[in-house]
Amino acid sequence: MKKLLAIIGTASLTATMSATIVSCKGPDELKIVFIPSKNSVGLLETVRPIENKLQAELEQRYQKNQQQFKKKVKVSVSTSPEAAGQALEAGKAHIAFLPVGTYNTYKGKPIDGSNSFDKVGVLLQSSRAGVNTEIKYFENNHNQKAEINSKDSWEVAKQYNQDMAVKSGDTFSREKWRKKYQSEDKTQDASYYRSYIFANNEFLKSKEYDLNNFKNETEYVEATKELLLNNDFTLAKSRTSSAGSLYPLIWMKSTLGMSNDEIQKVFKNSKTQNDYLDAALKTSTNALQFGTGFADIRYDNLTEEQSEQAFSKTQVIGISNAIINDGIMYSKKALNDQELIYNLRESFKTLISKSENSKIFDVYNHTGYVGPQSQEASKEWENTLDKNITETQKQAEDMADLIKSWI
Repeated sequence: MKKLLAIIGTASLTATMSATIVSCKGPDELKIVFIPSKNSVGLLETVRPIENKLQAELEQRYQKNQQQFKKKVKVSVSTSPEAAGQALEAGKAHIAFLPVGTYNTYKGKPIDGSNSFDKVGVLLQSSRAGVNTEIKYFENNHNQKAEINSKDSWEVAKQYNQDMAVKSGDTFSREKWRKKYQSEDKTQDASYYRSYIFANNEFLKSKEYDLNNFKNETEYVEATKELLLNNDFTLAKSRTSSAGSLYPLIWMKSTLGMSNDEIQKVFKNSKTQNDYLDAALKTSTNALQFGTGFADIRYDNLTEEQSEQAFSKTQVIGISNAIINDGIMYSKKALNDQELIYNLRESFKTLISKSENSKIFDVYNHTGYVGPQSQEASKEWENTLDKNITETQKQAEDMADLIKSWI
């Protein structure tokens, strides 16, 4: 999810130059914003290399066309997804990595005659490695099961905990456990992800809550509702976070069948996780009883020791409906040069394809990017994707409206 700041000017030719210079009005910077799904300081250190790498890639592409790319790529980390969305909406940043829920909030008004919007657009959609347990359970149709029922949530949670258990005598390593849950088969890459609801094992034991002891999904639903209503749930600081806030609440409504009043009670009594790293660490020590996030936040950005503790001390109690993958978004106010937009798309595709850059893109578990096949196909591609996002975000919009009424 990424964008640009000033309006890119047209190329100019001089009598003494055979190359064209790509200029812009205002500061000669290409501003890219990352959102703090992890500790902001550590995240900035991880992603900063994209400045030189993207700049070099863009310069090379323009040189092939006898042009010069003169802007300086500048990376920053926003205080929240909302802040990044607002920066794009106002044209104060060019590109941002955003969840679909946040994009949906700040994309603006519909453009007449299309499914696209006037403030923010999608530069690229990300793809993610499939989750092995889901692939098994949904019989390789994991992209087709957008909405799940209570039986799906219960069965996948049970199987996932079994697949990821740290047993006595196991030699733990983060990489070994990553391979347990994350498919390395590129044909199984998914266009979606889900929110996983984690809970501390000792806490669950004290409440006599055991997924493996329920006779059927009805018992699972009733016990889980009681657990949520009588204890302090945890949600992300960002109220537009798909995996951290919106979809855990949608899970309560659509999968567990909780009423709006019940969900409001959970929301009002909920605690806050600063980011996914914070959720994994605090849930593993019972500082938080619950944590929410994608699979698997217990691997993501933790040390070997922290990760082992997280997998040993917590488990999954449910999974949400599918969430359309996040992506790189761009400001339509700050960036309207279609050639530059296309070169940015191709540059990011190239960068993520190189193993040397995996650490940068792993911060959001991105394995690749999907975009239009040509510059000419860009408008149709964005229209189609925006239509899909609008349709699938209806539940999230309704939940976001409920949250606003509760705050």
